Amino acid sequence: VGLATRGVLGLQQQQQPWNPTLYAQKTGFVAQLGRPVLDLLPRPPARVLDLGCGDGSLTLDVAGRGYEVIGMDADPAMVRAAEEARQRWRRSTTPSKSDGQHSVGSNFVAAFAGDAQQLPVAPLVDAYGPFDAVLSNAALHWMPDHAAVASGVAALFRESAARSDASESTDRVFCGECGGAGNVAGVRAALGAALAPLGLDEASLCPWTFPEPLELCEVLEAAGFRVDELKHFARPVAMDDPADWVRVFGGAYLAALPEGTDSERFLAAFREHAKDYLAPGGTAGDVVSGDAAAPGWLVDYVRLRWRAVYVG
Repeated sequence: VGLATRGVLGLQQQQQPWNPTLYAQKTGFVAQLGRPVLDLLPRPPARVLDLGCGDGSLTLDVAGRGYEVIGMDADPAMVRAAEEARQRWRRSTTPSKSDGQHSVGSNFVAAFAGDAQQLPVAPLVDAYGPFDAVLSNAALHWMPDHAAVASGVAALFRESAARSDASESTDRVFCGECGGAGNVAGVRAALGAALAPLGLDEASLCPWTFPEPLELCEVLEAAGFRVDELKHFARPVAMDDPADWVRVFGGAYLAALPEGTDSERFLAAFREHAKDYLAPGGTAGDVVSGDAAAPGWLVDYVRLRWRAVYVG
């Protein structure tokens, strides 16, 4: 039961509309490429909060590795998709049984809507028990206040420690991956070139906050974490059509188009400008080194991956 039946907790309105079906069809690689982050979690059994769980694809992978996982996302449509995925998973598997005292086993327990910048700490622990880890993949850059997220995770770990057996000694881990500084710079440049004739400024519309490694490190340390791993790296990903990337992730830009603007004509202009900024090559969904000769476009992803242990 828990939070999943209590409605939206601290949910902030977003400019970004999400279409779970389009997301899965065009950018399903997001969860696939996030799987290495799961290697940063503490060993199971452990209870994990998946912040920004999206449609639940990666959340299912977490459960499949022997964790008890609760998914949280700011978008109600994505939460519904994650809940549907959870129900399908439950019909096809036998989750670990609970003894009524928040025992931990392989299970996708719930998905609910909430704002990670206003994490409902006490209700989470009340509903599900103490948490051992928080995971976030491809979500932190959608949350402008990274300090609030880190502080909320730290508070969750403090509350979890306070309600755990005093004899238990475990590292509580916050790990994840997000867009880092320089992420989708070519996409943004092409968007800017397409927006300029319409009197719009890309930078003022940009919905993302892509941190520098030092920035994220300082945020985590200020919240009481010891940063054990921090990696900033390029990871170009191939797509058949870069306009699909904008359809999925660029809602803030499309919503800002002047009244009467044909969005498809705008996307055609973006696609034309993308020739100047995005390298060709690759098969859709593949991570590409940059020298592939197959048709396609390379979206210039730059990622920032971290693992941090709460030390208070």
